[in-house]
Amino acid sequence: MKLNWLVCGALLLGTSAVSAQGYDDGSGGYDDGSGGYDDGSGGSGGYDDGSGGSSGGGTEGGATQSWETTDDSVVVDGAGTGSYPVNRTLRPITLPQMHLRGSLFFSISRIDLGPLGDDTATFLDLSASFGILDDLEVGFGDRPGSLRQGGLVPLTLSPDADYNDIYLYGRYRLLNLDSVELGVELGLNIPVDTDFGIQLGVPVRIRAGNIFSLDTGVEFLILTDPTDLFLSIPLKARIAPIDPLWIGVDTGFLFPFLDDFEGEFFAIPLGFSAGYTLELNPMQIEIFTEFNFPLFLGPARDDVVFTDIWTLGFGARVVVDLDGG
Repeated sequence: MKLNWLVCGALLLGTSAVSAQGYDDGSGGYDDGSGGYDDGSGGSGGYDDGSGGSSGGGTEGGATQSWETTDDSVVVDGAGTGSYPVNRTLRPITLPQMHLRGSLFFSISRIDLGPLGDDTATFLDLSASFGILDDLEVGFGDRPGSLRQGGLVPLTLSPDADYNDIYLYGRYRLLNLDSVELGVELGLNIPVDTDFGIQLGVPVRIRAGNIFSLDTGVEFLILTDPTDLFLSIPLKARIAPIDPLWIGVDTGFLFPFLDDFEGEFFAIPLGFSAGYTLELNPMQIEIFTEFNFPLFLGPARDDVVFTDIWTLGFGARVVVDLDGG
Protein backbone atom coordinates (compact mmCIF):
# COMPACT_ATOMS: atom_id res chain seq x y z
CA MET A 1 0.00 0.00 0.00
CA LYS A 2 2.76 2.42 0.92
CA LEU A 3 4.52 1.81 -2.41
CA ASN A 4 1.40 2.86 -4.27
CA TRP A 5 1.29 6.14 -2.40
CA LEU A 6 4.99 6.79 -2.88
CA VAL A 7 4.73 6.29 -6.64
CA CYS A 8 1.56 8.34 -6.92
CA GLY A 9 2.88 11.06 -4.64
CA ALA A 10 5.85 11.48 -6.91
CA LEU A 11 3.58 12.14 -9.86
CA LEU A 12 0.57 13.99 -8.49
CA LEU A 13 0.55 17.35 -10.23
CA GLY A 14 -2.66 18.66 -8.78
CA THR A 15 -1.78 18.69 -5.11
CA SER A 16 1.91 18.07 -5.45
CA ALA A 17 4.25 16.53 -2.96
CA VAL A 18 7.69 15.07 -2.62
CA SER A 19 7.43 11.44 -1.60
CA ALA A 20 10.22 9.02 -0.85
CA GLN A 21 10.95 8.92 -4.56
CA GLY A 22 9.49 12.17 -5.72
CA TYR A 23 7.42 15.16 -4.79
CA ASP A 24 5.69 15.19 -1.40
CA ASP A 25 4.46 18.48 -0.04
CA GLY A 26 1.85 17.19 2.24
CA SER A 27 -0.92 17.72 -0.24
CA GLY A 28 -0.69 14.43 -2.05
CA GLY A 29 0.82 15.38 -5.37
CA TYR A 30 1.71 18.19 -7.71
CA ASP A 31 -0.31 21.43 -7.49
CA ASP A 32 0.11 25.12 -6.84
CA GLY A 33 -3.08 25.55 -5.08
CA SER A 34 -5.08 25.60 -8.16
CA GLY A 35 -5.78 22.06 -8.45
CA GLY A 36 -3.73 19.94 -10.59
CA TYR A 37 -0.87 21.14 -12.50
CA ASP A 38 -2.10 24.95 -10.34
CA ASP A 39 -2.52 27.40 -8.72
CA GLY A 40 -2.13 27.25 -6.93
CA SER A 41 -3.46 27.88 -7.60
CA GLY A 42 -3.95 26.82 -7.72
CA GLY A 43 -1.05 23.51 -7.82
CA SER A 44 -1.13 22.54 -9.20
CA GLY A 45 -0.97 20.10 -8.64
CA GLY A 46 -0.34 21.79 -9.00
CA TYR A 47 1.27 23.80 -12.39
CA ASP A 48 -1.18 27.85 -8.84
CA ASP A 49 -1.96 30.07 -9.90
CA GLY A 50 -2.90 33.13 -9.79
CA SER A 51 -0.42 35.77 -9.13
CA GLY A 52 0.05 38.01 -12.17
CA GLY A 53 1.88 41.19 -12.97
CA SER A 54 1.50 44.51 -14.72
CA SER A 55 -0.48 44.48 -17.91
CA GLY A 56 -2.34 46.85 -20.20
CA GLY A 57 -5.69 48.51 -19.70
CA GLY A 58 -8.95 46.89 -20.54
CA THR A 59 -12.70 46.64 -20.03
CA GLU A 60 -14.02 44.41 -17.27
CA GLY A 61 -17.72 43.61 -16.98
CA GLY A 62 -18.61 46.50 -19.29
CA ALA A 63 -16.76 49.08 -17.21
CA THR A 64 -13.42 50.53 -18.12
CA GLN A 65 -10.68 49.68 -15.64
CA SER A 66 -7.58 51.86 -15.66
CA TRP A 67 -4.23 50.86 -14.24
CA GLU A 68 -0.61 51.80 -14.54
CA THR A 69 2.78 50.35 -13.76
CA THR A 70 4.59 51.94 -10.82
CA ASP A 71 7.94 50.69 -9.54
CA ASP A 72 7.57 47.43 -11.48
CA SER A 73 4.32 46.49 -9.73
CA VAL A 74 0.70 46.74 -10.82
CA VAL A 75 -1.65 49.38 -9.45
CA VAL A 76 -5.33 48.86 -10.21
CA ASP A 77 -7.72 51.75 -9.57
CA GLY A 78 -10.22 50.79 -6.86
CA ALA A 79 -8.98 47.20 -6.60
CA GLY A 80 -6.04 45.86 -4.69
CA THR A 81 -4.17 45.74 -1.43
CA GLY A 82 -1.36 48.24 -1.90
CA SER A 83 0.14 47.27 -5.25
CA TYR A 84 -1.33 43.74 -5.25
CA PRO A 85 -4.40 43.53 -7.53
CA VAL A 86 -7.66 41.79 -6.68
CA ASN A 87 -7.81 40.60 -10.31
CA ARG A 88 -5.78 37.42 -10.31
CA THR A 89 -4.70 37.66 -13.94
CA LEU A 90 -2.97 40.99 -13.19
CA ARG A 91 -0.92 39.83 -10.20
CA PRO A 92 2.88 39.77 -10.49
CA ILE A 93 4.97 36.60 -10.28
CA THR A 94 6.67 38.05 -7.17
CA LEU A 95 5.02 39.67 -4.18
CA PRO A 96 5.38 43.47 -4.00
CA GLN A 97 7.81 44.84 -1.43
CA MET A 98 6.69 44.44 2.20
CA HIS A 99 3.80 42.13 1.33
CA LEU A 100 3.28 38.90 3.27
CA ARG A 101 1.31 35.91 1.98
CA GLY A 102 0.06 32.98 4.05
CA SER A 103 -1.60 29.92 2.55
CA LEU A 104 -3.58 27.07 4.11
CA PHE A 105 -4.47 24.10 1.91
CA PHE A 106 -6.39 20.89 2.68
CA SER A 107 -6.59 18.08 0.13
CA ILE A 108 -7.96 14.58 -0.32
CA SER A 109 -6.34 12.09 -2.70
CA ARG A 110 -8.09 8.87 -3.70
CA ILE A 111 -6.74 5.91 -5.64
CA ASP A 112 -8.46 2.84 -7.05
CA LEU A 113 -6.24 -0.15 -6.28
CA GLY A 114 -8.32 -2.61 -8.29
CA PRO A 115 -8.74 -5.96 -6.49
CA LEU A 116 -7.24 -4.40 -3.34
CA GLY A 117 -10.03 -1.82 -3.15
CA ASP A 118 -9.76 1.94 -2.77
CA ASP A 119 -7.44 3.99 -0.60
CA THR A 120 -7.71 7.61 0.55
CA ALA A 121 -5.16 10.02 2.03
CA THR A 122 -5.65 13.51 3.43
CA PHE A 123 -3.11 16.32 3.69
CA LEU A 124 -2.78 19.79 5.25
CA ASP A 125 -0.18 22.41 4.36
CA LEU A 126 0.63 25.85 5.76
CA SER A 127 2.89 28.04 3.58
CA ALA A 128 4.30 31.57 3.91
CA SER A 129 6.05 34.02 1.54
CA PHE A 130 7.43 37.57 1.78
CA GLY A 131 8.25 40.27 -0.77
CA ILE A 132 11.67 41.71 0.09
CA LEU A 133 11.65 43.86 -3.05
CA ASP A 134 9.10 44.19 -5.84
CA ASP A 135 11.24 41.78 -7.85
CA LEU A 136 12.43 39.49 -5.03
CA GLU A 137 10.32 37.01 -3.07
CA VAL A 138 11.34 34.36 -0.53
CA GLY A 139 9.23 31.80 1.24
CA PHE A 140 8.21 28.28 2.10
CA GLY A 141 5.96 26.16 -0.11
CA ASP A 142 3.06 27.60 -2.07
CA ARG A 143 3.86 29.88 -5.01
CA PRO A 144 0.69 30.62 -7.02
CA GLY A 145 1.21 29.54 -10.61
CA SER A 146 3.85 26.93 -9.77
CA LEU A 147 3.97 23.43 -8.38
CA ARG A 148 2.71 23.06 -4.86
CA GLN A 149 5.38 21.87 -2.46
CA GLY A 150 5.69 21.55 1.31
CA GLY A 151 5.46 24.76 3.30
CA LEU A 152 6.32 25.47 6.92
CA VAL A 153 3.85 22.86 8.16
CA PRO A 154 3.33 20.12 5.52
CA LEU A 155 1.31 17.32 7.14
CA THR A 156 -0.08 13.97 6.10
CA LEU A 157 -3.21 13.52 8.23
CA SER A 158 -4.28 10.03 7.12
CA PRO A 159 -4.05 7.11 6.73
CA ASP A 160 -0.88 7.57 8.83
CA ALA A 161 0.07 10.92 10.34
CA ASP A 162 3.42 12.24 9.12
CA TYR A 163 5.42 15.47 8.76
CA ASN A 164 6.61 15.90 5.17
CA ASP A 165 9.49 17.69 3.46
CA ILE A 166 9.76 21.50 3.51
CA TYR A 167 10.43 23.56 0.39
CA LEU A 168 12.43 26.79 0.87
CA TYR A 169 12.74 29.08 -2.16
CA GLY A 170 13.83 32.43 -3.48
CA ARG A 171 12.39 33.93 -6.69
CA TYR A 172 13.69 36.91 -8.66
CA ARG A 173 11.77 38.62 -11.49
CA LEU A 174 14.01 39.38 -14.47
CA LEU A 175 11.46 40.68 -16.98
CA ASN A 176 8.33 42.73 -16.29
CA LEU A 177 6.36 43.70 -19.40
CA ASP A 178 2.66 44.34 -19.92
CA SER A 179 2.07 40.98 -21.57
CA VAL A 180 4.76 38.76 -20.08
CA GLU A 181 6.81 38.31 -16.91
CA LEU A 182 9.79 36.01 -16.47
CA GLY A 183 11.84 35.09 -13.45
CA VAL A 184 14.29 32.60 -11.97
CA GLU A 185 13.81 30.49 -8.87
CA LEU A 186 16.17 28.52 -6.65
CA GLY A 187 14.69 26.11 -4.12
CA LEU A 188 15.85 23.59 -1.53
CA ASN A 189 13.93 20.48 -0.55
CA ILE A 190 14.66 20.23 3.17
CA PRO A 191 14.45 16.52 4.06
CA VAL A 192 12.13 15.45 6.83
CA ASP A 193 11.04 12.02 5.61
CA THR A 194 12.78 11.78 2.21
CA ASP A 195 15.97 13.24 0.72
CA PHE A 196 17.69 16.57 0.23
CA GLY A 197 16.97 18.18 -3.13
CA ILE A 198 17.75 21.24 -5.24
CA GLN A 199 15.23 22.80 -7.59
CA LEU A 200 15.83 25.28 -10.41
CA GLY A 201 12.95 27.02 -12.10
CA VAL A 202 12.07 29.61 -14.72
CA PRO A 203 8.52 30.85 -14.02
CA VAL A 204 6.73 32.63 -16.88
CA ARG A 205 3.39 34.44 -16.86
CA ILE A 206 1.71 35.50 -20.11
CA ARG A 207 -1.41 37.65 -20.06
CA ALA A 208 -3.94 39.13 -22.45
CA GLY A 209 -5.61 42.32 -21.27
CA ASN A 210 -7.07 42.17 -17.77
CA ILE A 211 -9.04 38.94 -18.16
CA PHE A 212 -6.62 36.10 -19.04
CA SER A 213 -3.26 34.79 -17.87
CA LEU A 214 -1.22 31.65 -18.51
CA ASP A 215 1.42 30.39 -16.09
CA THR A 216 4.11 28.20 -17.57
CA GLY A 217 7.88 27.75 -17.48
CA VAL A 218 10.23 24.95 -16.46
CA GLU A 219 11.00 23.39 -13.08
CA PHE A 220 13.81 20.91 -12.57
CA LEU A 221 14.20 19.03 -9.28
CA ILE A 222 17.15 16.84 -8.27
CA LEU A 223 16.73 14.56 -5.25
CA THR A 224 19.72 12.76 -3.75
CA ASP A 225 20.31 9.26 -2.38
CA PRO A 226 19.22 7.79 -4.71
CA THR A 227 19.43 10.43 -7.42
CA ASP A 228 15.97 11.05 -8.89
CA LEU A 229 15.26 13.77 -11.42
CA PHE A 230 11.97 15.52 -12.20
CA LEU A 231 11.38 17.87 -15.12
CA SER A 232 8.02 19.62 -15.13
CA ILE A 233 6.37 22.13 -17.46
CA PRO A 234 3.17 23.63 -16.03
CA LEU A 235 0.33 25.11 -18.06
CA LYS A 236 -2.14 26.94 -15.84
CA ALA A 237 -4.74 29.13 -17.51
CA ARG A 238 -6.73 31.69 -15.52
CA ILE A 239 -9.76 33.71 -16.60
CA ALA A 240 -11.18 36.57 -14.51
CA PRO A 241 -14.71 37.40 -15.74
CA ILE A 242 -14.93 39.98 -12.93
CA ASP A 243 -12.10 41.28 -10.74
CA PRO A 244 -12.64 39.15 -7.59
CA LEU A 245 -13.58 35.91 -9.40
CA TRP A 246 -11.35 33.57 -11.38
CA ILE A 247 -11.69 30.13 -12.93
CA GLY A 248 -8.84 27.96 -14.17
CA VAL A 249 -7.81 24.94 -16.20
CA ASP A 250 -4.58 23.20 -15.21
CA THR A 251 -2.43 20.82 -17.19
CA GLY A 252 1.22 20.44 -18.15
CA PHE A 253 3.91 17.80 -18.49
CA LEU A 254 5.85 15.79 -15.93
CA PHE A 255 8.95 13.83 -16.86
CA PRO A 256 10.17 11.76 -13.90
CA PHE A 257 13.49 9.95 -14.20
CA LEU A 258 13.35 7.45 -11.34
CA ASP A 259 15.73 4.57 -10.71
CA ASP A 260 12.87 2.08 -10.34
CA PHE A 261 10.35 3.47 -12.83
CA GLU A 262 12.39 5.03 -15.61
CA GLY A 263 10.28 6.38 -18.48
CA GLU A 264 7.06 4.68 -17.42
CA PHE A 265 5.26 7.50 -15.64
CA PHE A 266 5.43 10.45 -18.03
CA ALA A 267 2.13 12.17 -17.27
CA ILE A 268 -0.18 14.92 -18.47
CA PRO A 269 -2.60 15.97 -15.70
CA LEU A 270 -5.98 17.65 -16.07
CA GLY A 271 -7.46 19.87 -13.40
CA PHE A 272 -10.03 22.58 -12.78
CA SER A 273 -10.00 25.34 -10.19
CA ALA A 274 -11.84 28.47 -9.09
CA GLY A 275 -11.43 31.19 -6.52
CA TYR A 276 -12.81 34.43 -5.13
CA THR A 277 -10.89 37.29 -3.49
CA LEU A 278 -12.22 39.48 -0.67
CA GLU A 279 -10.64 42.93 -0.36
CA LEU A 280 -10.23 44.05 3.27
CA ASN A 281 -7.51 46.73 3.16
CA PRO A 282 -4.70 46.29 3.98
CA MET A 283 -5.52 42.60 3.53
CA GLN A 284 -6.83 40.27 0.83
CA ILE A 285 -8.39 36.87 1.49
CA GLU A 286 -8.61 34.48 -1.44
CA ILE A 287 -10.76 31.34 -1.12
CA PHE A 288 -10.16 28.66 -3.75
CA THR A 289 -10.90 25.07 -4.64
CA GLU A 290 -9.47 22.59 -7.12
CA PHE A 291 -10.16 19.15 -8.55
CA ASN A 292 -7.81 17.20 -10.79
CA PHE A 293 -6.74 13.92 -12.30
CA PRO A 294 -2.95 14.02 -11.79
CA LEU A 295 -2.20 11.14 -14.20
CA PHE A 296 -4.95 11.87 -16.72
CA LEU A 297 -2.91 11.06 -19.84
CA GLY A 298 0.05 8.70 -19.99
CA PRO A 299 1.14 7.99 -23.58
CA ALA A 300 3.64 5.34 -22.38
CA ARG A 301 1.04 3.42 -20.36
CA ASP A 302 -1.35 0.69 -21.49
CA ASP A 303 -4.25 2.80 -20.21
CA VAL A 304 -3.60 6.11 -21.93
CA VAL A 305 -6.51 7.82 -20.14
CA PHE A 306 -6.32 7.19 -16.40
CA THR A 307 -8.90 8.52 -13.93
CA ASP A 308 -8.44 6.06 -11.05
CA ILE A 309 -6.54 8.69 -9.08
CA TRP A 310 -8.12 12.04 -8.28
CA THR A 311 -7.50 14.86 -5.85
CA LEU A 312 -9.83 17.46 -4.33
CA GLY A 313 -8.53 20.48 -2.46
CA PHE A 314 -9.77 23.55 -0.59
CA GLY A 315 -7.62 26.46 0.44
CA ALA A 316 -7.27 30.08 1.49
CA ARG A 317 -4.54 32.65 0.87
CA VAL A 318 -4.13 35.85 2.87
CA VAL A 319 -2.01 38.71 1.51
CA VAL A 320 -1.16 41.59 3.85
CA ASP A 321 0.46 44.90 2.93
CA LEU A 322 2.74 45.48 5.92
CA ASP A 323 3.14 49.12 4.89
CA GLY A 324 -0.62 49.50 5.23
CA GLY A 325 -0.99 50.91 1.71
